[in-house]
Amino acid sequence: MSIYGIGRAMVDYYAEGCIDDGFMESVFCRLPDRLLPSKLGFPLHVEGEAFSFVLHAIARTPRCRLLKETGGTCLNILKTIATLSPSSQCRFSGTLGSPEDLEGMFFQRQLTDYGIQSRLRLQEGHTGRCLVLSGATASTQLPLPAQSWLALASPAVAPEILPEQVEQSWLEECDWLVAEGMELDKEWFCQLLAQSKRRLVLACGTPFGAVRAAAFLKGLGRTQRQVLVLANDAEARVLEQHGVAIRKASRQGLLFVITHGSDGSSAYFDGERLFVPAEPLPAEGIVDATGAGDVFAGALISRLIQEENQLAPQKIIAAMEFASMTACQILQAPLCSVSALRHIRAGQAAGPPIF
Repeated sequence: MSIYGIGRAMVDYYAEGCIDDGFMESVFCRLPDRLLPSKLGFPLHVEGEAFSFVLHAIARTPRCRLLKETGGTCLNILKTIATLSPSSQCRFSGTLGSPEDLEGMFFQRQLTDYGIQSRLRLQEGHTGRCLVLSGATASTQLPLPAQSWLALASPAVAPEILPEQVEQSWLEECDWLVAEGMELDKEWFCQLLAQSKRRLVLACGTPFGAVRAAAFLKGLGRTQRQVLVLANDAEARVLEQHGVAIRKASRQGLLFVITHGSDGSSAYFDGERLFVPAEPLPAEGIVDATGAGDVFAGALISRLIQEENQLAPQKIIAAMEFASMTACQILQAPLCSVSALRHIRAGQAAGPPIF
């Protein structure tokens, strides 16, 4: 089975260890947009040099280490499929920073480790990046949530994907095509997806991605090929607000799968709603929630791609149950380090590399 993903190339960072008030005040207050309580839970968009300053400050902090992992919605999904279904052939097209950018070099190496072929374009500047602080290890005097918290995001998280990055032979050979909603602002990309006869996975990724996905889906209309639309609660509301009636659209050949966090997940198939409760959280608690929704999506697809014939409700439910179990396991590892799933199941410690 061949899966081809076209999306955003990112590197995610996770600060593991002791980050106290002194660090928060001395480092974050020097950014253009101060870290304020009203900003907690929302990404602060900063320039590349300021982002690098924070990363190196964390790396120099005693009793703290900086972990990193390849990221981005599309790639996290592919990493999960490649890990859970090693016989699948996963391929990816995205954009990285220039050859001098160490993040870009790391990115390419890790894709190879996951067994993912790639067609990557290099551009000036940094690869898209984000930084996660753990509420469990950050300052107790700041009202950080118990789960992970996205602190910073580089504006380079949205590097342009160009038509020449699409590998036509991969496109023609693939069984499933995975695309991010954020890329649907490009007319050429929408045409490519609409004209392709391959089974399509459309991952909203963000509320902005859901807006673009809604416009694409309304133009797509009834289709004979399998189309899987992935969203969380907020993204599903955006789809509805922008004219996609999910239950009605599911009667037109679309399968919607919506995650509700700890409240489980729902699928809309042929006008009916299917529900699966979430797996109980591990006794050890949550280490990091980064990419859990992407892992859910990848695990779901890893089961659905095994179904050559028309999907049936019981098969969708079984895939959702497996996806819920897998997403629960990734909560025990920092970042979306999908390779850690093997070690978690074996009761061994494993994690992403140290920066």
